[in-house]
Amino acid sequence: RNTITGNSTGILLDIRSNSNIMWNNTLNQSGTGRALSINSVANNTIGGGRIDASEGIDIESTGTGTGTNTIINLTFDKSDVSVGSGQVLVQWYLDVRIKNATGNNISSANVTIYNVSSVQETSVLTGADGTIPLQLFTEFMKNTSSTVYHTPHNVSATSTSYLVNSTLVNLTQTNSTAVNVTLERDGPP
Repeated sequence: RNTITGNSTGILLDIRSNSNIMWNNTLNQSGTGRALSINSVANNTIGGGRIDASEGIDIESTGTGTGTNTIINLTFDKSDVSVGSGQVLVQWYLDVRIKNATGNNISSANVTIYNVSSVQETSVLTGADGTIPLQLFTEFMKNTSSTVYHTPHNVSATSTSYLVNSTLVNLTQTNSTAVNVTLERDGPP
């Protein structure tokens, strides 16, 4: 865990700085500097902290690299990402709990989650506590020519003797979040 404050570049990942994991860093950049500069590198994961380049660029990807660098659960200005090479993938955590109408957890409920393109991203059963393991989903991927959104996500739940129910989760609005899905009985109790 580091706090980096300055007016130039906060963290620079330069040529051959591949496959790094950096977690819980706070980058506060004043002036026109870059808080996080990624130059010709790939397979880096940065997350769990905060970036603020008040007058500069929060995240910049430059150079000749074509790989992907992943941002997970990181607070930053999403409109302040510049990609001149490679791609930046932004992801968030989703915690899901399935309950019945009286608020009791439902075990062995099937939870299926689809992205905005209706592509199934996961299908898993709830445990005794009504939850599924913490999931990681993509909000968007940005490259040199476009930004492709993978959200909102449709969280659908089914269980024997219950009606299917689903909810939409828009990671652009929520970032990492927890959702509860309530299932109603199918017929009389």
